[in-house]
Amino acid sequence: MLKTGNARTLVWSAVTSGIVNSFLISSAVVSGPRSIYVKVADAIAAPPGFISNRLFVPKEHSTDAFVATALGSLIFSFLFYAIMSFFLISAVRRLRSWRDNTE
Repeated sequence: MLKTGNARTLVWSAVTSGIVNSFLISSAVVSGPRSIYVKVADAIAAPPGFISNRLFVPKEHSTDAFVATALGSLIFSFLFYAIMSFFLISAVRRLRSWRDNTE
């Protein structure tokens, strides 16, 4: 069973990952290729994009293969940012706890 703080951290990690991925998806629709919005989205998408380009390569040139690759990459991106935000939020919580205990 998860403690309340850990469950809250998991929820915040999932929400943060959803927001980041929504931003990345919206960058493809909202503005032109030379905008700051797209450049920031490209920089944010680089780490999971690098890994996804190695892991999720379509084996054939069919619609099904490309849809499966896109879905796999999206799921991987969501998990990547959820894990990263979980570690970040956990670190912040531990630092706050440590600071509160030393005062």
